[in-house]
Amino acid sequence: MKTSSGGYNDDGTVASIAEILYITASNVKTVSENVVTNAKGTKTTCTGLVNILAGRQNGYDKSPLIIRMIGESKAS
Repeated sequence: MKTSSGGYNDDGTVASIAEILYITASNVKTVSENVVTNAKGTKTTCTGLVNILAGRQNGYDKSPLIIRMIGESKAS
């Protein structure tokens, strides 16, 4: 029985299908990720953490996403 959740295996390692984003104060608006945006599996490049999350919100992209914050990010 699998007990892990999201992008991690039961032993705590990252699942092979997981996407990992490393976010810093300097790349939060420029980081990019290809996101599945429709039922046909079309991928769209989304730029910026907010846009990546918005693109995934439609529910078509089922790949686990791990977001790792590096340092301190302040609201601007």
